Amino acid sequence: MISQNMWGQLWIKGCSKGLYQYLYDHAPPGTENTTGCDHGSELPYFLNTIYKNASPSERALADKMSNYIVNFISKYDPNGDNLEKWPSQSVGSKTVMGLGNKFGDKFIALGQTDKKIDLVKRFMSSRGVL
Repeated sequence: MISQNMWGQLWIKGCSKGLYQYLYDHAPPGTENTTGCDHGSELPYFLNTIYKNASPSERALADKMSNYIVNFISKYDPNGDNLEKWPSQSVGSKTVMGLGNKFGDKFIALGQTDKKIDLVKRFMSSRGVL
């Protein structure tokens, strides 16, 4: 998450449009105790293509997340009526939008965030990446 945030920080310095980053944490039903929330597990919710016999709460989550995407595609801003505010990233941001089990700000690293960010920056600089 730190490297994604670092990329975002570089991006917003040269872009006139907002940047919207997120951290998704909802495990699909039946995977909570096995694989949990895997890379890409948010896609059926963003696309509102979850399984036919999904529970009402799963359907509500898919409806909400697909609304964010429709708003983003249509106006380059995910925000809309009846949705939690998704702020665009700003220079120095250390949070992203949490989506899934809880909607709202999530820190890019838990505990000693500044030290963790500094460690990743120093490592990447030592490899010539920054």
